[in-house]
Amino acid sequence: MRARFSYIAPRRQTRPALLRAVVVMALAVASVAFTSFMPALAANPVRAARNVILMIGDGMGSAQVEAGRQRAASVGRRLAMESMPVQSLVTTTSISGGITDSAAAATAMATGRKTVNGRLGVDADGNRLRSIAESVKMTGGLIGLVTNCSITSATPAGFVVHLSDRDMGRDIARAMVEARPDVALGGGAAFFVPTLFEHARPALHSALEDGYTIAMEMNELEVTSTLPLLGLFAMTDMPYELDRDPAEEPSLRQMTEKALALLASSSGDAGFFLMVEGGRIDHACHAMDAARLALEVTAFDYTVSAALEFARDRGDTLVVVTADHETGQLQVTGDGELVFGSDGHTDTPVPLFAEGPGQEWFDVGALDNTDIAKLIARALALPLDRSAAGLGRPDIGLVGAQRFQQVVCPAHFADTASHVSIASH
Repeated sequence: MRARFSYIAPRRQTRPALLRAVVVMALAVASVAFTSFMPALAANPVRAARNVILMIGDGMGSAQVEAGRQRAASVGRRLAMESMPVQSLVTTTSISGGITDSAAAATAMATGRKTVNGRLGVDADGNRLRSIAESVKMTGGLIGLVTNCSITSATPAGFVVHLSDRDMGRDIARAMVEARPDVALGGGAAFFVPTLFEHARPALHSALEDGYTIAMEMNELEVTSTLPLLGLFAMTDMPYELDRDPAEEPSLRQMTEKALALLASSSGDAGFFLMVEGGRIDHACHAMDAARLALEVTAFDYTVSAALEFARDRGDTLVVVTADHETGQLQVTGDGELVFGSDGHTDTPVPLFAEGPGQEWFDVGALDNTDIAKLIARALALPLDRSAAGLGRPDIGLVGAQRFQQVVCPAHFADTASHVSIASH
């Protein structure tokens, strides 16, 4: 990576209807009990967690988790995420109930508000929405973003950027530098470097002027010990784990471990918020690539393991693992075959796992993706945008149960060409 950049940067399945009805009824009852103590929490917010690590497997539905489980078992491992004590389901639709893209989903998880597909940190009318990351920053905490996609891609951008078009890569890069995340690690160098065809100030120049350490190689990441840090390890997305050169590109786990070490050493009592995305799960599902999908899930889970090790050692950190949406309408047969029903997104509810201070607030069986921001805000005793529901909103859990009941997840199989085995990979 050094040779390429030396000229621009100095060194430095659906369930049966009866079962679904029983589940929804149970969730509605549970949500009533859950709401009984909400007013007291609103009146006297108490910080349960000092730090929050939100980990998003892009495109990772329950079947993708099963594919990862089988891949991990083949090498003698269990999935770390499945050791987490709280497990729920999350509905993911964007505004008006449509199938979401990553931009609308990230905005919902970051701000507690729905928006239309393609928008980052703004509502359907283009109004800015304050994210949980911005709330942490405003109260003196630190924030970090880690992904194995471009750092300007929809999921990380949705936590710090306010733009109407997720495809404005160079504008997103500039806006991200202006938002000043304390750590930002991933790919996407092409959106930061100067070009011959643009007169606007390149984001990389602004980052250097703002005091960022820029890392573009493995050894630079390893020796960095100061914040803020911007790591750009590929021109666009980083390689799939199957294709990654460990000597050249850091893994998602390595980037996460570096982010955690720097944030923990510098945040003090103010704490930090870190978003980690396993973004190439989604890409593998779009490509209907079984081998890369299974390995991406296990690599993401290996990163979850690092986050849990950090949190369990400290006792003050909430870890939440979920997805922005499901991709591929995937099913896993009893003999280990992956069955892709499509190459696009679906509205299938996705899994959520939680562990740490405040985990009990996620233990309501079914949530909506907007609940994630609200519950993280509750755990940190922080406000979100005034237009988002505050700490006293009584419908967390109930909203998820209602949406879960409304979502239709057709259980059809594609033709045999979409059947691929993971047993040999």
